[in-house]
Amino acid sequence: MSFAVDVTSPYVLISGTLTGTIVVPEGGKASAAVLVGRKRFVVWEKGDAGLHQMRAAFDKELDYGYGYRVAVAVAGGAGGVEALKIETIVQLNPLTLPRLKPGANTVTVTCAHPEDLQRHALLVG
Repeated sequence: MSFAVDVTSPYVLISGTLTGTIVVPEGGKASAAVLVGRKRFVVWEKGDAGLHQMRAAFDKELDYGYGYRVAVAVAGGAGGVEALKIETIVQLNPLTLPRLKPGANTVTVTCAHPEDLQRHALLVG
């Protein structure tokens, strides 16, 4: 048994959480993945039979995009999904987004690993 749910927003996606109750059959397995564009991230997996509580947070995977797909699969028998909840946090207020104003602007960039700034270009568009 498998299914997918598409989540889209006109606003920038900041983070997501997937919670639920999954029944894994004897000899089976279950997984949940987040698909963003062409990238697939497995965010939860179980291979032992029984009733399992799933909780998977994903934020880096969303990459501040506008949509993603959650894919859930249970293989190997009479397992299934008893409950599933998908939560998504979006950046709703456009005034909180960084923007340049007409005229001179000063841009300051900080990060946890400053050496990364030498390997990645800062694009302003």
